[in-house]
Amino acid sequence: MKKRLFLNFTAVLFFSFLFIGCSKDNNSSENVLTKEEQQEIISSYNEINNLASAILLNGGTEDDFEKIISDLQNYPMVEKAWVDGKALMVKFKSGGVISWLITSEYIIPPYQSELDVEMRSAFRTSTSIDKPTNNNACLINQQYGDESRPYCNSIISYLSQELRKNDYDVVVKTSNANVNFFSNEFNKYGVVFCISHGYYDTQNDVTWVFTGEEVENIFTLLFSDLYTWWKDYKVSVGQVDEERGGKQVTVSYYCISDRLFDSQYSQNSFPNSLVYWVACQGMKSPNFGLGQVLQKKGVGVTIGWDETNCLGQSTGLSLFQSLLGGYSVAEAFQALPTKAKKDDCEVPAGANLIYYPNSGGNMYLVDTTKTTLSIYTPTNGTTYNERTIELYGEGNGFARIINGTVEVNGIATTLTLIGDTTFQQPIDLIGGENHIKVSCYGVLSNGKSSYASTELTVIGPQLALFTELRWNTNFSDVDLHLLPPNSSISDLWTFNDCFYGNKQTYWGASLDVDDVDGYGPEHITISSMPTAGVYTLYVHYYDNHGAGATDAFVDVSANNGNIVNFGPYKLLNSYASNNSGDVWAVCAIEFPSGLITPINQYYNLGGLRSSVIIPKKK
Repeated sequence: MKKRLFLNFTAVLFFSFLFIGCSKDNNSSENVLTKEEQQEIISSYNEINNLASAILLNGGTEDDFEKIISDLQNYPMVEKAWVDGKALMVKFKSGGVISWLITSEYIIPPYQSELDVEMRSAFRTSTSIDKPTNNNACLINQQYGDESRPYCNSIISYLSQELRKNDYDVVVKTSNANVNFFSNEFNKYGVVFCISHGYYDTQNDVTWVFTGEEVENIFTLLFSDLYTWWKDYKVSVGQVDEERGGKQVTVSYYCISDRLFDSQYSQNSFPNSLVYWVACQGMKSPNFGLGQVLQKKGVGVTIGWDETNCLGQSTGLSLFQSLLGGYSVAEAFQALPTKAKKDDCEVPAGANLIYYPNSGGNMYLVDTTKTTLSIYTPTNGTTYNERTIELYGEGNGFARIINGTVEVNGIATTLTLIGDTTFQQPIDLIGGENHIKVSCYGVLSNGKSSYASTELTVIGPQLALFTELRWNTNFSDVDLHLLPPNSSISDLWTFNDCFYGNKQTYWGASLDVDDVDGYGPEHITISSMPTAGVYTLYVHYYDNHGAGATDAFVDVSANNGNIVNFGPYKLLNSYASNNSGDVWAVCAIEFPSGLITPINQYYNLGGLRSSVIIPKKK
């Protein structure tokens, strides 16, 4: 059997070689690989792929890539191997680069609205604003086949519906978002939303984006124009870990670079397009990567990330909702929650959402009439002695508000609606200045949609400790717990614990609310300086109500200092589902210093439950 496969493979190579030698294309004779070089590259690739894929499939890190670099340098056709960010890159002699990328898990933030929201556009009579010059929209989902990323398919379906309501002609691309599409058809569209993996090669100043075209055999890179493009860093092959058929596998895709766009498209050949990239590091280059190249070709604005991100999909959805509600790019950026455009899930310094050029901030997707928001309480600039105050307001010009967000000090949650155009909910303040931003999506009386956002600042009372818990699934119940000094995990759900069964403790901590139906927030606070010692913050997954796994987010401030963010932390098992429930030890807070120390430890209660009774909720 092995001999038969080898003969078939050799035959393919032989005919490939004949094709290269006879084709009338842009390749010169010195660019053609010999049969021996082809075989050596393929053999080297297969062995390297086995090593690198094992690292991907076993949840390896960049450090694991570094450990095999010296071995890779020994392959005869390998010119150089290096690790750049989260990518292992191998440069072949007489060829180009092939990569293996450790991808980031996407995150759905707690403030993200449901995707079945009905939104329709509303048009101005003015036609003077800066918009794409055609109404062709392309939605690309390179991650369509990854079973661990169903959210990506949902976003594409939702945006397809909303763009069509706004009179855009929509095309959805998955596997047919191939090299030919990116090199010949990309300039047909006034709007592009692209979900794709990506990375930046710092050594060669090349930005790479994965296409949706899978690579079955590496020798296709050695054919005709692809070979030339491979050598010139215009096309490559990248491998990523995906879930297929319930199993983790390594999948190979063609990748295209900013150099391909630069070589294939003439100046001003794009219709003043608005292009959004989910791809990690798409805008990392000192020259703004894809942004500067596409601007030369006629793109009005390119929006993307300068580093590895986990929020690219969800932020893109929020951004397009406000754009379809009539905001300009600059206005949409301003309206986004702070954490939606500064993503610290992977890189300590955070990934920044960027648009290029600056003039692209004036771009619109639709002509729409703006609505406004009136906030009746709290009052802007007022000092409040209460830690919890009421947010109450309404939308002006809306026939109905569909959904919204409220962001307090950079922490965003879903806005609670109490009527067609009114909203009301308690919000918790930290000591000193509190910045509040409220944003709403809704429909006008004519059935068209609109968007509104407003901001205010109030002064809150001093607090020794402020903590907040949020999570990202609806109809699920996650609980916040705080233990005083000289306690251990066995003290959870006891008289010492601040939790839903003991909201006001004898030692000064209080829980404001037990949110049992999704998202949160829940807060545990201590008003005055507590007894000296180390306090420990925990999160427990009480009941998933069929929602499955959830991601928890925790924010902590001590002695009125800066807010420290923890998470997202994935909780898989709930108490109701397995009679135990995942416990996350979040952090320790030491008083009187206010020092906050991460713990980030997982506990499976298991046998602990024999000595601990978890109070049931009514």
